Amino acid sequence: MTKNLKDYAFIGDCNSAALVHKSGSIDWCCIPVFDSPAIFSSLLGAENSGYFLIQPAEKFSSFQNYIPGTNVSQLRFETSSGTLLLTDAFAVRSEEEKQKELFPDPELLRMVRCTSGKVKVRMEYRPVIFYGKTSVKVRGNKNFGFKFQWKSHIYILQSNLDYDKFHTPENRNLTRVEFDLEAGEQVIFSLSYSCQNPAIIPEINKTASIWLQRTIRYWSEWISLCKYTGPYKEAVRRSILVLKLLTHAPSGAIVAAPTTSLPEIPGGSRNWDYRFCWLRDASFTVRALMQLGYTEEIKAYMNWILHATKLTFPKIQVVYTIYGHSRIDEKVLDWLPGYKKSKPVRIGNGAHASFSWIFTAKFSILFSAIPKSLPNSATKPGGLSFHWPVQFVKSGENPITESGNPDANSDIIPIPK
Repeated sequence: MTKNLKDYAFIGDCNSAALVHKSGSIDWCCIPVFDSPAIFSSLLGAENSGYFLIQPAEKFSSFQNYIPGTNVSQLRFETSSGTLLLTDAFAVRSEEEKQKELFPDPELLRMVRCTSGKVKVRMEYRPVIFYGKTSVKVRGNKNFGFKFQWKSHIYILQSNLDYDKFHTPENRNLTRVEFDLEAGEQVIFSLSYSCQNPAIIPEINKTASIWLQRTIRYWSEWISLCKYTGPYKEAVRRSILVLKLLTHAPSGAIVAAPTTSLPEIPGGSRNWDYRFCWLRDASFTVRALMQLGYTEEIKAYMNWILHATKLTFPKIQVVYTIYGHSRIDEKVLDWLPGYKKSKPVRIGNGAHASFSWIFTAKFSILFSAIPKSLPNSATKPGGLSFHWPVQFVKSGENPITESGNPDANSDIIPIPK
């Protein structure tokens, strides 16, 4: 049965992203960055395209929410024998913590606790390679959990459960376990990632709860900076938390969505890959952040856009990758049936070759207004740099002639230095 999008919670760490269904299944997850090939992609219509399930092994009802003021998801399961609380989050580290401690990055934490009675719990872990095109070979190690590898990418699942309780079939594409929990007992699962460097494997019995609390504190402190005091305050705060998840912390880019190929109309073909930065869409997000007082995110985005557009100067594309790359080749994944049979399933986006003069003019107005809205310190040394002159071109062609002079037929909108 196809699941409804409204029944998913969005979690992330401003680098990776996942969707958690109210059944306890993670059906979409891209690690280590937004546009990485999904290791769980059953959201796009095929169960064998990867999922990570934790739920009661008996009939249940579930209620999903976030811990207030955070991007930490919580699911409450109610059964005839007891209740469970499933907490899901990507561990978030401050810049200071990153400099002082070794840790896997990213790390997805899943903690299931029995809050009353006694409940049998089922866990199924079925990762895939490249959106399910290839099945993985999950290999177990008593000391280090369950590992699968694709090229130089290493994914490790750990748990504080006894290793011998887990079952992996001969083809090794699925790992499952069932276990009983009584009131007050908790089981931890940690999915971590490493690439090229030696893998950092956390000691989850000691660190998982600490990192969860630090993650809750991080989000609580971030949302406390929100200056909004008007109507629908909680809805606005939840919205800005979602927008924060769409920012790419390492580069400053802001993606349009954490997913690909979710259709405008179920069964339709207008289903695109939005895991990239559209300058127009991101400008709306920047405006919201600006009005709510989040200057650090604005500074990061403006530095990113100066970098990205300089790479294609004097042309400006409507969309770039999170690292400012201009080429985003579009491909069709014909082995996936699509969300609610909406085909084709696409990755990449052909819009990278498009140019919109209307968009460019609107964007230039916002761009020039941003420095005026920031504190004075933001535009001083160490803050934003506006020394590079940005030029917007009506035709999308190079406005500089061979002599080095601007083409008289081109409309050029200079941005203040």
